[in-house]
Amino acid sequence: MKEDNKSLGQKNSWQKAEELLVEIKAKKQHLGFPKTTKKLIHELEVHQIELKMQNEELVQARFEAQKASNKYEELYDFAPSMYLTLSRDGIIKELNFNAARILRKERANLINIRFGIYVSLATRPVFEQFLNKAFNSNAKETCVLVLEVNDSSIKNVHLSGIVKEDSEQCLVIMIDTTESIQSAKELRESESRYHSLFENSPIPLWEMDYSRIFRKLADLKNTGTFDIAKYLTDNPQKLIRYALLIKVLDVNKEAIKLFKAESREILMKSYMEIFTELTVPVFIDSLKSIMEGKNIFESEVILQTLQKERLVCLSKWSGEGTQVIISTQNITARKQAEKELDNYRENLESTIEARTKELGDRNTELQNFNRVFVGREFRIKELRDKVKELEEKLGIVR
Repeated sequence: MKEDNKSLGQKNSWQKAEELLVEIKAKKQHLGFPKTTKKLIHELEVHQIELKMQNEELVQARFEAQKASNKYEELYDFAPSMYLTLSRDGIIKELNFNAARILRKERANLINIRFGIYVSLATRPVFEQFLNKAFNSNAKETCVLVLEVNDSSIKNVHLSGIVKEDSEQCLVIMIDTTESIQSAKELRESESRYHSLFENSPIPLWEMDYSRIFRKLADLKNTGTFDIAKYLTDNPQKLIRYALLIKVLDVNKEAIKLFKAESREILMKSYMEIFTELTVPVFIDSLKSIMEGKNIFESEVILQTLQKERLVCLSKWSGEGTQVIISTQNITARKQAEKELDNYRENLESTIEARTKELGDRNTELQNFNRVFVGREFRIKELRDKVKELEEKLGIVR
């Protein structure tokens, strides 16, 4: 097929050369050479023109090839990825600027240097195994290394390499994973701290997945339903369905203790059993808050242990997105104390009222007695005055 294409190309080239020669001859004067000489001259001139055209095509092809080569070199040299070419014994044969940058040296100073001198002692066997596999399998191989550059900084890198057939060089792409590994480490530490705070919190905590609840409420909004309370009142059978959409992800030790569960797993599976008929209005209010776009909800709620013991809890949930943290602080004792205090106040007020009435009655009696007593004293004084007056008239001297 290639020979046919080549032959066709030669015919086209010869044809173009003849056409060009005809134009040139038309401009020249006719020379009186024999016919055979003219034919030979014609063929030579055509061949000369054809060679000239082929030369121009070769020059253009070389220019395009050089242009493509330069573009490839620019892409290779300034690529954001790190490229290396390694020999079977790990000698750097070629690398781009980014690869040289991570090794903290000029690119020219890294050519023909062993890449292994930058690999940490702990991961050097991993690198050697990577090279052996790559050259022996001719398949893509990967490994994770730790690099120790000349300023003692540590870099974590991921290598992907492949050796072409019948090649003694391994083409390697190197990715700096230092930041991602550090981020992953910090994330693990953060998750560990969070879990420790969650697990050891003195307040009973629940970690819940509300994703299905959020989707269901969004669907209701899209159908024009915004009053969830009225909707569930009109469709009471859907209330339990909504409650079952909640998924318990975790509970802490205080929650297990409060609801008297034998284990974490049992409480997570039996969360519906802590609900009572008095929980329903609070649950509906929480759904209403979600539909209103609030991410914090707080309310007193009546719950029960798995042994059916009633609890009064201060429930508060908060969360961004579909993951929600719910606290159920037991305030049963506080509410009982408040109730007893209210009863005491009522009894105290009744006692005070009765005592006040009693004192009022006694005060009235005292006032009446005082009036009688004062009247008696006044009467005695009058009698004494009359006795004295009579004695003076009768001349009785005491």
